Amino acid sequence: MNISRWQRKIFLFSWFAYASAYLVRTNISIALPQMAKSLEWNNTTIGIVGSIFFWMYALGQLINGHLGDKVNSKLFIFTGLCVSSLLNIIVGFSQNFFLITILWALNGFFLSMLWGPMVKTFSYWFSKEKQTKIAVGISTSMIGGYLISWGVVGVIMYYTSWQYAFWIPGAIVLIYSFIWLINMKNHPEDVGLVSPNHYQRKVEGQNGAISLIKIIKDTKLWLIAIACIAQGVIKDGITLWGPTFLLQTQDLDPKIIMVLSLFIPFLSLLGIFFAGWLNEKLGFQEKRTIKYLIMGAIFNTFILYLYSSVNVYVSTLAISFAAAFMYGANSLLLTIIPLKYLKYHKVSAVAGFLDFSSYMGAALTGVLTGFMVDKFGWTSIFLLWSVFAVSGIVSIAISGKYEKQSMETLESLA
Repeated sequence: MNISRWQRKIFLFSWFAYASAYLVRTNISIALPQMAKSLEWNNTTIGIVGSIFFWMYALGQLINGHLGDKVNSKLFIFTGLCVSSLLNIIVGFSQNFFLITILWALNGFFLSMLWGPMVKTFSYWFSKEKQTKIAVGISTSMIGGYLISWGVVGVIMYYTSWQYAFWIPGAIVLIYSFIWLINMKNHPEDVGLVSPNHYQRKVEGQNGAISLIKIIKDTKLWLIAIACIAQGVIKDGITLWGPTFLLQTQDLDPKIIMVLSLFIPFLSLLGIFFAGWLNEKLGFQEKRTIKYLIMGAIFNTFILYLYSSVNVYVSTLAISFAAAFMYGANSLLLTIIPLKYLKYHKVSAVAGFLDFSSYMGAALTGVLTGFMVDKFGWTSIFLLWSVFAVSGIVSIAISGKYEKQSMETLESLA
């Protein structure tokens, strides 16, 4: 079998693995309204459960991203998927707020074992010329997980109860984790092939000569991290709170709200493809592309600020387009930029650091949204998103000015 056929297999197994990960993390968004009613939770309580996942996921990205450059990616990702699926099943049997919070925190940590090692695996299998296509392609797996979780799980809950939103995804992911373990290959050398990237020998266990801290400092990666925090605040704020926002601001049946919520993942999918197209049109200047995408999100948060309580269709489209632009930015920030560090064997560590930054934003929005909505209403959230979006644009603009200097610094460190 030639490398092209293996590349397709590797990509598909990775796509389904990451989609399945979203199935056992976004299912709580659909379950939360029913859980809150059944377990008598308020918005602040909901925010705590959602936020603890993001905090643990962010912490896990730092730890597991660093480990991902040293370990067997296939086994590492299998462990994350398998344990997460079991935790979801246990949540379905739980009624206690503190127990559910602990289980969901652990779920966040184990799911953080996927991204860094997966991006590292892509750096072994795919050439630099295919980076944008891979970034766009793997980002669609997030939406695949959302569509299954928000669509299929929503239908299941319509006929059953919130517990099935955890039991059924948990069972599906448990099965897939073993499919992954049996079929996945870490490196072309595992099947007698040569990596298309001459920098990427099979180096499991190699640390790399340059520390992550030095890379963050000397290449101004911390500026990219600020943009990741900003998009995390908006993207995951919409993901966690989108259905609840529509339910609380529109006088409609919850079943209709669930249907309208599907616009969020559908338009997010289009946003990812749009980001790939725009990046190509702009000559693969990903930082410039990211700035334009964040500007698109700001425009839609302004629409939400003005019309969120006026028209359900305007609200649905505006929040969906805001998510679309942020998912597009996410695909470039968390995939293409880490792949620039493949020469230094820090792909997983950089991917983990940027994903950590993204979910620091997500954790922040989890707590702030519940508190601010209870105190000041939903319009305060749209102002919050706008402030973070502007900070993201500024940090990316400054980073772009240091682009040439940063790349020269990388070469001197090699």
